[in-house]
Amino acid sequence: MGHRWAAALLLVAVTAALLAGLTRFAFDNSYTQWFVEGDPALVAYDDFLERFGSDEAIFIGLDTAGDPLSAETLAIVQGISARFLDHPEVARVWSLTHASTLRNTGAGLEVRQLIEDVPPPAEDRPWLEAELKHGTVASLLVTPDRATTLISLILEPSEDQSVETKMELVRTVRAGLAELDGGRTTWLSGGTVVDEALFRYSAEDSALFAPIMFGALLLVLALLFRSVAGVVLPLLVVAVSVLWSFGFLSWLGWKTNIVTTILPPIIMAVGIADSVHLLQQLRLAFRKGLDRTAALKSAYLHVLRPCLLTTLTTAAGMASLSAAKLSGIRELGLTAAVGVIAAFVLTMVAMPLILAITPDWALGGLRTPKQDAPVPQSLVAIARFSVRNRVPVALGAAALVGLALAGLPRLTVGASMTSYFWDDDPIYQQGLEIDRAFGGSLPAELLVEAIGDSTLLEPEALAKVDEVARYIATVDATGTPISAVDFLQEARRVLRSQPHGTKELPATRAEAAQILLMMEGDAEVERYLTFDRRSARVSVPVELGRYEEIVDRLPEIEAELDRIGGDVVNARVTGLARLMGGMEEYLVDSQITTFALAFVLVLGCIAVMFRSWRAGLLSAVPNLFPLVLVLGLMGWTGISLDLTTIMIAPLLLGLVVDDTVHVLERVLHARQEGASVDEAFVTSVSEVGHAVAITSAVLAAGFLCPALGSFRPNFYFAILSSLAIVLALLGDLIVFPAVGSLLPKLVKGR
Repeated sequence: MGHRWAAALLLVAVTAALLAGLTRFAFDNSYTQWFVEGDPALVAYDDFLERFGSDEAIFIGLDTAGDPLSAETLAIVQGISARFLDHPEVARVWSLTHASTLRNTGAGLEVRQLIEDVPPPAEDRPWLEAELKHGTVASLLVTPDRATTLISLILEPSEDQSVETKMELVRTVRAGLAELDGGRTTWLSGGTVVDEALFRYSAEDSALFAPIMFGALLLVLALLFRSVAGVVLPLLVVAVSVLWSFGFLSWLGWKTNIVTTILPPIIMAVGIADSVHLLQQLRLAFRKGLDRTAALKSAYLHVLRPCLLTTLTTAAGMASLSAAKLSGIRELGLTAAVGVIAAFVLTMVAMPLILAITPDWALGGLRTPKQDAPVPQSLVAIARFSVRNRVPVALGAAALVGLALAGLPRLTVGASMTSYFWDDDPIYQQGLEIDRAFGGSLPAELLVEAIGDSTLLEPEALAKVDEVARYIATVDATGTPISAVDFLQEARRVLRSQPHGTKELPATRAEAAQILLMMEGDAEVERYLTFDRRSARVSVPVELGRYEEIVDRLPEIEAELDRIGGDVVNARVTGLARLMGGMEEYLVDSQITTFALAFVLVLGCIAVMFRSWRAGLLSAVPNLFPLVLVLGLMGWTGISLDLTTIMIAPLLLGLVVDDTVHVLERVLHARQEGASVDEAFVTSVSEVGHAVAITSAVLAAGFLCPALGSFRPNFYFAILSSLAIVLALLGDLIVFPAVGSLLPKLVKGR
């Protein structure tokens, strides 16, 4: 009893310590959090931000009712702009009423407000109309048909604000737009808006998944065990396991993200398996007439080894994700592994302690099980059919695998967060509206640097910057780019009193320097050209729904940038597009690395635990079967490998091997006692088939939970994972016996 109390106190202490870590719980779904410190793509992005400030913005599209210069329209624009001018998360506001322009004073240039009075004087209207049509800044604020105007909230750099403050800003903007009078339509988009939606949907999904999963588990456990203890104890185990996992994650300073919303249903589904096996063996022990103490000991000893092995293999499969190059995937894999180990520890330590003191009435159906259940008999019939028809079964499985392998070359990769939204999602639809109006709502950034000791003010260098901008404008899915060259051309036009639409570069370095001196204080120029004049930024909007096209074309785009730059300037893609490009490259590498590591770890664990390389080799058959089919299906149906679906293969390899271990354990035991290979498989299915089927059903139901959520990749992950679990069950009960019967030398007793 002393040991029992010591164990109980230790579990309580660990739980309390990990729960304390939840006070550090935080969410971050920015692209930067997926990269490990020192990653070249992240270093380049941070360098870009240090030179030019934030690349994040909130875009508000406003219906102008056909006249962007009307008093009513400008009053609305001014009201929205003024509301966020002094907001701590907003660096500056860019709109018709808060944009600068250049005026020729006769003695030089003067930076002034585009619209100084609302409404503007009638005599200013012709000039403003020309500015809206041809001006460098103003023309980007109103659509050519004059139907929509743009208000941009340029945010402070990310390191200067928390994720929560950015999310609150988006909510404030949305609430402010909802209060507008006059029936004007507005649209909201931008990377920060997408992040806020992902954050909000993730919270909603997390709140949805847990109750649904608990309800499903409660129903399955009630039908299976028909006892209070058989329902409450497994649910207690998985609930505490989830808390341990997130406490572990929080103590390490890791943040949750869009992917970690799938963690609770995964841990709950996986964690329930050990409890089911323990309770099932306890029920069988009671059926043999053993008293409670003897029954608990028998059940404990019966499941300890296979449950330990399945825990190790499952944890190994999940921990293999730590080999991924994306930090968010690494953290999820390690956290999931902790959850699996927690479920095993709680099942093997806490459950026996509680069952030892549970009143008889709470044990219920555990002590009076239903005899001769039809499900196990039907499973035995399936196993007999498989071994008797081993050749047709094996050939059928091989044909399916061949078809799946043909689909693997069709697999594509995608890392865009916008692909998480369904086509009819309001956030996605509003982004498309701004795309149609202004050519894009997500930024792509190009960095142009002078080579050698020269600056970008040299005429040849300025011409190269201009050529870079003109080239990127020809790429599909991009809008109108803007760069320092645009401001210099506009300043030169105004200074020379040339008509709107004239675009000429400064003829000499001295002329360019003089123009910039006269433009001193213009915040727009400072956003596109560094103070030392050696680095320039070319920003181009990209359509929300087509951002991945730009990422996919990065090698082609950068090759053309190299050609344009020559030995004068160095031009490259940076910002969000470069991060996404790095993520796609890492997704491919991580899929190969993590799956290979999971395969070696999982099957290696089996070989070591069973002290037989044959066992490890044989167990590969029913476990690779479902994974190859699912990956092949992804290729044939066009489902991409992304931040969520990349985890299917290594994660599920660690999961589906659990049932194989239980089946193999009983097969080798039967062979040791003299049974033939065919008899060993049939005996194994008769003893563990019911529990294997139940745990597979629970796993499939648990993994289906994300299908009810808000995100497209999570839906695919849920459907494909559940399908893989069902296929794994068929592999264990049909393919495994058939192949084992065909290869009897691999099935020897320990």
